[in-house]
Amino acid sequence: MLLTGVCQHCFKRQILKVGAARRFSVTQRVLTNGKNTAAQYILNRVRTYDYQSYLMCLLSPKAFRQSLFVVHAYNVELSLVLELASERKASAGRFAFWTAALDAIYDGSRPYDHPVVQQLAALHSRGLINSQQTKHSLYQMLNSRREFSTLTHVDTLTQLETYAEHTQSSLLLLALAFAQQSTVDSDHAASHLGRCGGLLNALRATPYLTSRNQLLLPQDVLSKHGVSQTDVLRGRDVVTEPVYEIASTAHSHLETANGIISRLPKEASRCFLLARIYAYQLEQLQLCDFNIFHSKFQKKDRLLAWRMWKARRSL
Repeated sequence: MLLTGVCQHCFKRQILKVGAARRFSVTQRVLTNGKNTAAQYILNRVRTYDYQSYLMCLLSPKAFRQSLFVVHAYNVELSLVLELASERKASAGRFAFWTAALDAIYDGSRPYDHPVVQQLAALHSRGLINSQQTKHSLYQMLNSRREFSTLTHVDTLTQLETYAEHTQSSLLLLALAFAQQSTVDSDHAASHLGRCGGLLNALRATPYLTSRNQLLLPQDVLSKHGVSQTDVLRGRDVVTEPVYEIASTAHSHLETANGIISRLPKEASRCFLLARIYAYQLEQLQLCDFNIFHSKFQKKDRLLAWRMWKARRSL
């Protein structure tokens, strides 16, 4: 029985490996026409820095897969600003570049000589990011990250939720727009699911950020449970209570989103593939007793591609 289970597991992984490789090959040809272009840069950028989103883009309908890769590469570039900048002035300069680049795209000026900017300009020329909603989403992602970069700490959980909504929910709203499935209900689901994903990202990133003396956990939640910033930076076990509260809030957003998604048409529900992954990550955190420093919570999920493929098949 055990041998049979192992064989089935290996067989499934092999199918996924071949399928993913084939899909990647096809996507690469579609995006780049076989050449080393700006589109190839975008594909590699998302794959390197946001593998979860990379898989999500691969599993999205071919009709708007390319557009999704572009906006997720844009998100990667914004998220890397603070990590690559050695000081605050440098990050301010990089944010100024992206502001000017977006302004140029929407003013009809010649796009800047940057692969992501060129591809965003291509989406604009095709009328895919010309609506007020898509324009607002792109600017909101930029402005929220720029404002967040000036903070030394997060004051409240609400502040962190708002940041999550402005970044992660904006990506979901763009996906819905590309799929032509943007409605009051689907946008509402995107708002909640984005907040869930943003809170989870903050929890998962905490061990890395503490190594750089940075912190995303909100001060009001820490104070409520008698935890200091020093406790978090030193990775003490007392952090579990604040983590539980933040994870519970994320779970509440996920439940609300799932309730709405269940009523949406299949074409719209496919934009919410990450809901299944967020549910799994919350389960893993619970199994680790809400210890975000636990190796089982922090280790790379080697079956992530399989989980996402399975979730995609169920839609």
